[in-house]
Amino acid sequence: MKISAYSIALRELSDDYSHQRLEYVDYRMKRKIILDAIDLSFNNQDSNEPESENIKHPSPDATESMSGAFSKVFDVIKKKIEGI
Repeated sequence: MKISAYSIALRELSDDYSHQRLEYVDYRMKRKIILDAIDLSFNNQDSNEPESENIKHPSPDATESMSGAFSKVFDVIKKKIEGI
């Protein structure tokens, strides 16, 4: 799943909770599921593993895709600032 899909899922979950369509316990449970999926997808960390095994290096693909995304965002911001 792409990071944008996780972002949309978190936004919808937050919206459901803020409009009282979701109980607090359900909100926290679903939020944990989404955040754990993000950790597993991008950091190769499974929150169900023991702590000593939970420390892993991110996969090269995840690191490149995230750093590439952030660098594009910073490039856009930099261009806007320079244009002012």
